[in-house]
Amino acid sequence: PGNVVDGIVGMNLFSGRDLVIDANPAIGQGGTGPSLFIGDVAWTAHQWASSAASDTWSEPASWIEPGSPDALWCATVANVSGSAQEALVAGDSTVFRAVVSGSPGAEMSLRIATGQELRTFADLEILNDGRVHLDGGRLDAQYVQVDGGTLSGQGTIFVGSGPVRGDVRIHSGQLAPGDPHGNPIGTITIDGNLAGNPAGIIALDLGGPVAGVSHDQVVVEGTAFLAGSLELTRVDSGGGLFDPPPGTTITVISATGISGEFDGLPSGSTLTAGGAVFAISYTANSVVLERVAGEDVITANATLLPDGQLALQFPGTPGAEYQIESCPDLTPPLEWLPFGTFTADPSGLISVTEPTAAPRRFFRAVRK
Repeated sequence: PGNVVDGIVGMNLFSGRDLVIDANPAIGQGGTGPSLFIGDVAWTAHQWASSAASDTWSEPASWIEPGSPDALWCATVANVSGSAQEALVAGDSTVFRAVVSGSPGAEMSLRIATGQELRTFADLEILNDGRVHLDGGRLDAQYVQVDGGTLSGQGTIFVGSGPVRGDVRIHSGQLAPGDPHGNPIGTITIDGNLAGNPAGIIALDLGGPVAGVSHDQVVVEGTAFLAGSLELTRVDSGGGLFDPPPGTTITVISATGISGEFDGLPSGSTLTAGGAVFAISYTANSVVLERVAGEDVITANATLLPDGQLALQFPGTPGAEYQIESCPDLTPPLEWLPFGTFTADPSGLISVTEPTAAPRRFFRAVRK
């Protein structure tokens, strides 16, 4: 009591130990001058025990060491069943730190329900095959580190301590708004900074022109330090795969400031989403995609027929026309030979039979 120094904010200093600054010993523990005390570890380790597909975070029986999570818990939430599991945060909860991990083919998800908050005094780490999913909830931590797992959903993340901003760090793994098992569209708002890494991925779904309603968006109330990969997927938000006309722009990242760029994607370069071509640009506070005219890239399913011909099927845009071309070799210079124009059916499927029986050929579809 009385030993408080304005302006000293703990940011993971002396991690795992108690740090006490006795600024005025005369009104505290006594002594002749300011002192620094480093205490023993105060938190206790607790591990997830439930093998149920879904169980509640606050349930004492969910943990090896029975009890409800509290401010001195270091909570390790790892998959123990060998198949997908979920720990549900259904009420506000505070722990010292948390680590979430799964195993190949057995994801472990920590889901924060609508209107609920999970707070960690230190960090939250998402390891391989782990997932932290914001189902309308809020996460509050010194920092969030994604190391091989996934941060997904719809909600808000506060990172930092008081006025000092922290980071959501995508070291590896991915940041992917939306629900992989439900509505794929979502907005993740970060009250702090976003820190990318060459091994990290930001994965966004595009289903329409409205942010958070028909396409994913990341909102950063700090600086977005960009690096790593940007992956786009076109989805059907009603009316077929999103296929905007050339010139349509979509803001996928909004931030107080933008620093850097995605690997291999300088401003003005193009990337594809489900075959549609977009150009990327960076402004002082946003990342914008613009639909451009170009050769849409589509992956076909091929079936070899008894006569040596190929039956091709590939997804497209309902009612759109595509010119199908073939080439015997991919060694430059390429010679693409058209053999017909086809219209996608109402479901967007294009079905084509390649008319020759050449021993080897490659195909492309060019939207008209």
